[in-house]
Amino acid sequence: MTQLFKDRILLLEEDLDDKLTDNLQAPKRPAVVFLKNLHTYEMEEYDGAMERTSLSLWLQDRGSRKMATPEKTVTRLTKGKPDCSRSDNNYCVVGFFKDQRERVELERLFQPGLSRYKDEPVNFYLIDTAAIRPDCKPETQTAIYRTKRNRLALAEPAGLFDKLDALLGGMPLPEPMPRPLADCFI
Repeated sequence: MTQLFKDRILLLEEDLDDKLTDNLQAPKRPAVVFLKNLHTYEMEEYDGAMERTSLSLWLQDRGSRKMATPEKTVTRLTKGKPDCSRSDNNYCVVGFFKDQRERVELERLFQPGLSRYKDEPVNFYLIDTAAIRPDCKPETQTAIYRTKRNRLALAEPAGLFDKLDALLGGMPLPEPMPRPLADCFI
């Protein structure tokens, strides 16, 4: 079985002292389980005959599925946070807010993007404009950064996801960043 599913499914034998085994709680032994979500330990147990053919078909079906990814969230960037750093290769979608009302509006704006881009190299952040240098504040309320390439794209909130779709589709980021985002905090 290990050779048949090489590089597609990881087959492991149960170790009773293992943290993963403790969290799975398979009701009977021996058991074959498919871990649907590694973060929540959601699983599906094989209940067919322990024979090569039926087990192989069950594993092939599970091996073709994509494992669930953890839910994305909107993170608030501050001086001490390493997110969206110089070595980050993801797209950093950043919303700049002056007060609580704008912060709530930006969180509401980003909400559909959290699920829409959950499998893409995109992360969402908020920055309080009072916490950054004046020369780092963009003309728009939202911007898309690619910090490893030192590039940015300004985007109005209404066209943010259209611009992000174009960038993910291969459009280059048009402008160089005036300074690295990590150096913008006061």
